[in-house]
Amino acid sequence: MFGCARSHEAHTLAEDRYETFDAQRRKEGARDADADDLIELEQIEEVLKRGLSRSDGGQGPDV
Repeated sequence: MFGCARSHEAHTLAEDRYETFDAQRRKEGARDADADDLIELEQIEEVLKRGLSRSDGGQGPDV
């Protein structure tokens, strides 16, 4: 009888700890993805700035 109650408590504790771990993992993953996105946006911005400073008066590529 006590074994079943302790097993349930252990299972509940494990679930709680995993939920905490998983939430932290997701938060860190989102932060890392945001950082990667920011780097990519900065690179695109730099390419666009270089394109606008060309000798064609900043008209950019022909479409």
